[in-house]
Amino acid sequence: MRRAVVMGGSYAGLFAARVLCDLAEEVVVVEPDAIGEDGLDRRTPQRRQLHAPLPMGHRRLERWCPGVTDELVRDGARLGEGEDVRFYVDGRLKAPVPEARTLGATRPFLEVRLRRRVEPLGNVRFVRAEATDLVLRGGRVTGVVMDDPADDGLLDADLLVDATGRSSRLGEWLGRHGWGEAPSTG
Repeated sequence: MRRAVVMGGSYAGLFAARVLCDLAEEVVVVEPDAIGEDGLDRRTPQRRQLHAPLPMGHRRLERWCPGVTDELVRDGARLGEGEDVRFYVDGRLKAPVPEARTLGATRPFLEVRLRRRVEPLGNVRFVRAEATDLVLRGGRVTGVVMDDPADDGLLDADLLVDATGRSSRLGEWLGRHGWGEAPSTG
């Protein structure tokens, strides 16, 4: 594909950009916040809470960013392995998984290091802007409207990823364009 656009430059958006850079000629990450070197400038309420990717997420992170586990541990993340990793479901401790590995760190800590891996990729660029609507043509999403005057505030996309989290306005935008509300399993 020619261009993939990722709305949101958090952990999920950065990870999506990393994966998509192997599939698209260009990946554009649209992020409204000015993110400092320490990663603390984002408007996310859970910034200082401990984050621990589940083992499958950890394996995928290592797959797409080889050596990142050693880097994170060297910089201060905690690595749990085997019986040190405990999983609870509905408040009940599950049986240990001997091969389980997971990391523990704050979200900014993880995001900063992932951003350092994604930013230098030759076909990824970051745009500091806020997505404000979708562009639809022929019954499909073909881009995003931004509050950035560059590109006339429009950015065409062959694929659009919404990684804006709890603040997502995707349902509102689709409704504005005549699409019904997406079903919820909630």
